[in-house]
Amino acid sequence: MTKRNMLYVTKPFKPLGMTAADSAFTHFVLGSCHVEQNPAMQRFRILDGPASIGTVFGSFDFSQWIGALQDGTFPPSLRQASAAGFENAGKPLSDNVTVAPTGSSGFDWILTDNANDNVFPMQVDVQGTFVSFNGSPLLTITGPSHTQYVPDLDNGVVPAGMLAAAGLTGPTSNYTITQEPPQTMGPMKGLQQWLLTDTTNGFIWLVGIGIQSTPEAFAVRASHAFLTENIAQFLASLDPVTSAGKPVYMSLGGARDWNTWVIMGNSMPETLITIAEILQTFSLSGVDYDFEQSTGATSVATMTEFTQQLQEKMPGVTVSVCPFIGGPVGELFNVWTNVGLGPSGIAWANCQNYNPGNNPPSSFTGAFVQPLMATFHLSQADAASFLNAGFENKKVSVDAFAGLIRQVVQDSPTLGGAFTYNRENITVPLSTWANAVADALGATG
Repeated sequence: MTKRNMLYVTKPFKPLGMTAADSAFTHFVLGSCHVEQNPAMQRFRILDGPASIGTVFGSFDFSQWIGALQDGTFPPSLRQASAAGFENAGKPLSDNVTVAPTGSSGFDWILTDNANDNVFPMQVDVQGTFVSFNGSPLLTITGPSHTQYVPDLDNGVVPAGMLAAAGLTGPTSNYTITQEPPQTMGPMKGLQQWLLTDTTNGFIWLVGIGIQSTPEAFAVRASHAFLTENIAQFLASLDPVTSAGKPVYMSLGGARDWNTWVIMGNSMPETLITIAEILQTFSLSGVDYDFEQSTGATSVATMTEFTQQLQEKMPGVTVSVCPFIGGPVGELFNVWTNVGLGPSGIAWANCQNYNPGNNPPSSFTGAFVQPLMATFHLSQADAASFLNAGFENKKVSVDAFAGLIRQVVQDSPTLGGAFTYNRENITVPLSTWANAVADALGATG
């Protein structure tokens, strides 16, 4: 078995490129990716068939088409805009098409190509389901002054002071501000929000929606939403990595993520479509569950259903989990039991140990290897091959980190791999760190 040498990229803003592609790292995980819902991010989609989660065409700017679709016609401008998508799918539209509303929500239609006997669902995700990549606020203002920009925003004026405070460059004339419906769930439910767009590059920010722990705060928040230039520039830097045959995964969740599992459970179809768009468009290989906030049976049921449906509709996609010592490891084993262990279930675990001083490498066997042995009736060697041992690398030298991995290898000689959290804490050249960990994985007891 090839030893997995995985690198967790906590803040995917600094390009990876050839430095990563040429290193001894064999896999990369992008995190933390959060499933979110916001009416400001509504998206129109045409799907590739009735049972598909693949998107033929998508657009945030779709209001011009709604009236015609509701009248049962396929507007010429939509035909033109989506033509390349149908061509790429190998299903170019004939002139003989019909449109029929489904009646389910008022924003769903069926497009039928009568000449070619093809059917394409069309929809507007009215909940605005999207994925953010660690989209922390550029600017957060709390206290009595947090509403100072609201009057201008209400009048459609972009405050110059807000741009400067958030570190956004260029004149205010480069930006537009649009009032959006208020948030619909969570701590920010009912709060005002706006959409800020840089018309020169397509960057998008959500303004005034607060932050997770401080709902009353004013924030300029980088959405890093799928298919905006914010995230596309970083993801383009993955090309050398994927071209080198090294898989890249997206990590869902995180320690402060209160809503991913709830949204996934409440809106499974939209979540599947949103995730599939990212996986397909950027040639990502799978999904890793960074599971640190438990909601009990709800989380187990959600991850079980998501894993099963994703792998059914996208065969070959890898799903892994990222438990940590002291966390709800038992619930993740329940997911493994439901979907199975291996390529068509949960492929492996990236086991994260945030405090090796209190949880030494020997804890790895008790916390992960032994439960896996008991759950699936595996030998210790077989169980260990499904696990990657990881330690936080903050304030730890490369030699010390590699030493921790070497200790685990001595206990579990067939250890599946190592998991380095995170790239931002690596102060030596990336290749130096990767080589040291790879050498430790190859050590023998």
